[in-house]
Amino acid sequence: MLSLPASDLSHDGIFEPIKKGNESLENKLHNELELLLPPKETHLGKISRYHFKARGKFIRGKLALITGDSFGVSKEWSLLWGLSVELMHNASLVHDDICDHDSIRRGNRNVSAKFGEEVALTFGDWLIGKSFELASIITSESKETSLITSLAKALQITSNGQVKDLSYLKYPAWSEYLAIAGNKTAPLLSVPISGMLQLSGNLCHCGPLNNVLLETSKYYQISNDILNFLGEDGALSPFSDIHRRAPNAVIIKFRDTINTSTKGAFDEWLNSFIDCDVEYWRNQINHSSALLETKKALESIDRRIEDQSKALPKKLKDITNSIKTQIKIANQIKF
Repeated sequence: MLSLPASDLSHDGIFEPIKKGNESLENKLHNELELLLPPKETHLGKISRYHFKARGKFIRGKLALITGDSFGVSKEWSLLWGLSVELMHNASLVHDDICDHDSIRRGNRNVSAKFGEEVALTFGDWLIGKSFELASIITSESKETSLITSLAKALQITSNGQVKDLSYLKYPAWSEYLAIAGNKTAPLLSVPISGMLQLSGNLCHCGPLNNVLLETSKYYQISNDILNFLGEDGALSPFSDIHRRAPNAVIIKFRDTINTSTKGAFDEWLNSFIDCDVEYWRNQINHSSALLETKKALESIDRRIEDQSKALPKKLKDITNSIKTQIKIANQIKF
């Protein structure tokens, strides 16, 4: 495993951009991840390198490194844990693309579109297996057996959120939407930090941390929904969620702003999954106050995050605040 000098581990550098020749935390995590992949000459090796070629921001891996450094966890354990959670997160992305029948991930054709859903499913399973392998190494060395339990529970809660997202009988109301968003995103956003708190004997901070990150996950999902509405989330077509009838904060806020008769007609169409009239309803949403109401909801969640962050020690609050800052930068939403 590579060694991370303390100078690299600053809160200001959590979300540094990738530059050519820049030995950023992103580059280090990516390079170390490359060493974990199957041999290049194997089919799985080619698939995995294709997936990670268009790499993400490694937010979860960096959170583990920064938190580990802040709370005195060994650099090797921090790195192993960061990579473990990144592998689990990428497995969830691969499986999500299969479930949602999406073909684009990070601006490129995803594994499912390029190699087929069966292959993608198997690749996702491999990522999960590798994730637990890395976690087991830390457990063996640290004797902190609850670490693997934390990772397993995070996967279970995330899966439960995804099932609810896929199997709703009627379009979810706002409270249901927030519950889905929290379950889908919060566990794998929290576990890279909480794992380091476990290893450093600071479990007392996990409760307040989970509260903050549950709200942060809602903030993240609503931000993405606004981008989807604006056609700036990298999807093939603007406002693709309305075509798929996927839960979207802007759509739900539109339902909450229209009169009863219009809402009845919209709900009938929304729950019918009929392709016609998509442009009509999209135009209705565009000319409504739905986007404004969604931004207000986002600002309300922002205030809750700030309020709940008061229960965190400063160094942990700085880390969680960095996540929200990154969401704003990445999504290019002007608040």
